[in-house]
Amino acid sequence: MKRRCIWIALAVAIAAIDTASGMNLSARLEFLPGWRHVDETGEYHVAGIRMKLDDGWKTYWRVPGEGGISPQVEIESSENLSGVSLLFPSPKVFEQNGMLIFGYEREVLFPLIIYPEINDTPIFFEANFYGGICEEVCIPVSFPFSASLPPHEKADDEILNALDLVPKEWNASEGPAVECAFEFSDFGLFAKARLPIPNSLGPDYVVFEYADDWIRFGRSQVSRPKSSLLEASSAVYFGARKDLQLTTSKLRITVLSQSEVVDIKGCGSS
Repeated sequence: MKRRCIWIALAVAIAAIDTASGMNLSARLEFLPGWRHVDETGEYHVAGIRMKLDDGWKTYWRVPGEGGISPQVEIESSENLSGVSLLFPSPKVFEQNGMLIFGYEREVLFPLIIYPEINDTPIFFEANFYGGICEEVCIPVSFPFSASLPPHEKADDEILNALDLVPKEWNASEGPAVECAFEFSDFGLFAKARLPIPNSLGPDYVVFEYADDWIRFGRSQVSRPKSSLLEASSAVYFGARKDLQLTTSKLRITVLSQSEVVDIKGCGSS
């Protein structure tokens, strides 16, 4: 697969051009400066990164699936910044060349939660947004940008709408518990889950993640022994580390269905 690395400024929305070939990648990004928010958890700034793509192009979710590059933000320099969290709206499921891909087409707005060191004080930083875009070829891209964020409180409706699209975390106190386990078989180690999620009358996809980045998972096998119960199993791959002690409390499971997307962080043993 041929890959081309493109550098694109993110200060304003612009079209990406591969200068080597003259191909217009049509990836346009814009940083939305947002507003300062204060609630019972503390103070933080809410901003956003919007990506627009031409028809046929896709970009990726937090877990890209069986191919692709997950988006991330890396801070290069900063003043009054203690941390940044990139949030992900619910993705679509695509099948491309026999692979499952989780991502977005046409347009997506990623909310960005930015934490100051000192409250009620401007935040400054320079950063890079890394990700990938894909049509018939998949291309890693990097978008450098900078931000100067005063502590004003006028909310941005577009970012609020994007926050509404971020999957809500599963509330175990409102229903039956999620049960998980790591089990060995003749084919290796598998993560398994029993999820009390009603049938959505459409295909269900289950994505496993682990708190340690060395752990990777294969495509999940999903079944419904009854309409109110979803079961999933996925092969576990350790990468270069073989000494990790796995615990189900560090599992993260996302269920993508026709009607909703559910985010489950940690679960009890079955």
